[in-house]
Amino acid sequence: MDHIISYLLLGIATNIDNLTVGTSYGIRARNIYFRFNVLIGVLNATTTFLSMLLGNYLREYISEQVGDIVGNGVFLVLGVITLGEFLVIRDQQPEQEPVIRGQVGWREAALLGLSLSFSNLASGVGAGIVGLDIPILTLIMFGMSMLPISLGQWVGQKVGMLFSVRLSRLLSGCALVGLGLWRLAETFIGGA
Repeated sequence: MDHIISYLLLGIATNIDNLTVGTSYGIRARNIYFRFNVLIGVLNATTTFLSMLLGNYLREYISEQVGDIVGNGVFLVLGVITLGEFLVIRDQQPEQEPVIRGQVGWREAALLGLSLSFSNLASGVGAGIVGLDIPILTLIMFGMSMLPISLGQWVGQKVGMLFSVRLSRLLSGCALVGLGLWRLAETFIGGA
């Protein structure tokens, strides 16, 4: 029972970013439909599986900081792009305000999945080194990757209805930039 709790806590801790990402996309009414959420979950689970299998080997060639910097740097870039969209919209007349609501495509879902997977790479390596069960943790990471995105989107859509498209984009960009900066600061402070 203690092992299951450890797996669940690891799954929650390493996938809490997915809640922020889901909320950010929900605020902008950008739907990550089930098939794309599955893609993100598969990428996350695959990364966990491979990083656990290769834990000792990867540890010799990639530091925990590099995985965190790459993964969280993508969040920062996505946030900056979103804030750039906010600034472009701000300079336009309200009737010209572009609404890019709708479905997230395969490419964007893959980018999100990879960025979320990179931030879990170090956790997978660590879990492999301490000998956690690979199939169990891989399945937990798959589920714990998908659930927060769906929950975050639901919360974001409810909150998003209260704001204009411009303000929603500002909040979304700030959330992604904040997540990226927070996790990068955590990486550098923790690594110091």
